[in-house]
Amino acid sequence: MKKRRPRNSDGTFKEDPEALTKKSIGLRISKKKMPKLEKVAKQSGISTTEICRMIIEEWLDSLESKDEQKRSMIFEGKLLAPSEIMCPIR
Repeated sequence: MKKRRPRNSDGTFKEDPEALTKKSIGLRISKKKMPKLEKVAKQSGISTTEICRMIIEEWLDSLESKDEQKRSMIFEGKLLAPSEIMCPIR
């Protein structure tokens, strides 16, 4: 059963501070990479959308990071997944 979103007394949805933004981002992932992403999602029990969101959020957080090694790894495309995901995408 789907989890129901909480509503205010007037029937509108309550605002969740962790909610995703109203704007969506369409990602184009190559046909060769998509099966790998789906495999990781299945192994970890997380949706492909959630994995992409975590990767993007970690990348954005890394922009503020003082760890130069981590920043360079991310900019070179060597950081494959957020730390919550323990299986490689490649």
